[in-house]
Amino acid sequence: GQPGNMRQGARSLAVGAELGGLGAALRQLDLSDAQKQSVRSIVSEARQQAAAQRQQDAPDPAALANPADPNHANAVEAAKRRAVARIQQMSDLQQRVYAVLTPAQQAKLPQVLADLRQKRAERRGARN
Repeated sequence: GQPGNMRQGARSLAVGAELGGLGAALRQLDLSDAQKQSVRSIVSEARQQAAAQRQQDAPDPAALANPADPNHANAVEAAKRRAVARIQQMSDLQQRVYAVLTPAQQAKLPQVLADLRQKRAERRGARN
């Protein structure tokens, strides 16, 4: 899309997977264009780092799935290290994005997140 295209701007903040619930909340915080660009850059960099991380220290899927495999324990340890690294990367990413917010947006964030949790709970309740 074109840089001025509103659809592109909305889609570019579709960063839910990388940011957890923070991604949905950002869309409700009226970010400036400069803030949106900062978030895009931060998320893009995080995606590149995650891709590089996936290339290294990948557990052997066959060994991981088979407790009788002699490499099973090593594969489990590799999977644990990878999970810990992913959690740390998400936390770091969220901290970097949070730092882009103004004090007013930071103050509003807890309520926006609570509202999103409530809406999710209501949708889940409606499906059951």
